[in-house]
Amino acid sequence: MIFERIVVSLFGTNCYIIGDDQTREAALIDPGGEWQEIEAKVDRLKVTIKAIFLTHGHPDHTGALVKTRKHFGAPLYYHKDDEFLVGHKADKFLKDGDEVPIGGLRLKVFHTPGHSPGGICLFETTTKAILFSGDTLFKDSIGRTDFPTGDFEALMRSIRDKIMENEDIPQDCLIAPGHMGTSTKQYEKQYNMFRGEWEKLD
Repeated sequence: MIFERIVVSLFGTNCYIIGDDQTREAALIDPGGEWQEIEAKVDRLKVTIKAIFLTHGHPDHTGALVKTRKHFGAPLYYHKDDEFLVGHKADKFLKDGDEVPIGGLRLKVFHTPGHSPGGICLFETTTKAILFSGDTLFKDSIGRTDFPTGDFEALMRSIRDKIMENEDIPQDCLIAPGHMGTSTKQYEKQYNMFRGEWEKLD
């Protein structure tokens, strides 16, 4: 499996490339800026971008969307509830439970509102090794909910129901967030500073 991170934008957004190392087909997740750097990385990897995913519609995750979409000619996927933030119609609007094949890999969609109404996580179901958590879950922390469309309780429920209590996601699954470094499900279950908030929900 191909897994690469590119840190872009003034906000240190993690843009990811995930792909099948046999077919060289790949997906681009959250092209937040520095489109030339993204293009160069794709060229070095010798992969073909077959899909562009947005974990949510905030500008630090979409800053290079227009240029990367035009350059790679790949379909755009995101959740419809963030269309008002993205401003560009998706080729396919995602919903909870959808799976999108990328070569021999499959990315499963978990709708995780709270940071934004249409926030999603993407779980690679073939290896069960990586969850792209966007701005839903960070190492030791969570995404902000003090934006006009943020919802703290909704975010806590998203993390609990879609990640922490989801038995399909192994404890050692890598959490690849929208900002900062990677983590694991097990680590966040034990040490995330907000774990008490999702644990006390009814």
